[in-house]
Amino acid sequence: MKKYTKLLVALLLAGAGAFANAADLERSVALNLVDGTADFAPVLEFSAGSQGKTFVDTYSFSVAGSFDADSNVSWLSTGANSGLQLTNFDLYKVGSATPMLKGIQYPQNNLWLFFGNALTAGNYMIKVGGSVLTDEAITYSGNVVLSAVPEADTYAMLLAGFGVLGLLSRRRKHGAA
Repeated sequence: MKKYTKLLVALLLAGAGAFANAADLERSVALNLVDGTADFAPVLEFSAGSQGKTFVDTYSFSVAGSFDADSNVSWLSTGANSGLQLTNFDLYKVGSATPMLKGIQYPQNNLWLFFGNALTAGNYMIKVGGSVLTDEAITYSGNVVLSAVPEADTYAMLLAGFGVLGLLSRRRKHGAA
């Protein structure tokens, strides 16, 4: 029985190693949000000779309140098989293995976007992953924009304002008659 247990453990470890996809290039950058906006790009471009290498870049940031988040990443290439091939562009809350938002690739463009709402106070990270398709130096760029989510009392004041305008309009109408 012990013989089979050791064999099973060895097979499980070998299988886990085969399915673990470690990237050739992994980089992490802390973003500094200025007025809710930050631009990002790899610390270093993918240098000549990087063709076929995979990468995972992580950009982290913190928010202190409720915000909506929009982000994009893009790059320039001269043809279909030159440039980069992104496999993921996702937003995670730190500590979660599941992305909150998954990027959408726009067909025929080297552009990925995500739109999200209701980020609460906490730490977040954007992960950009893919592979290099060219043997020439290339890089990508992106940005993240946070916009404040209006509080419930803001909507209440807006509705009250419309109510006052309606009341004044009605009084004027009756006063003119």
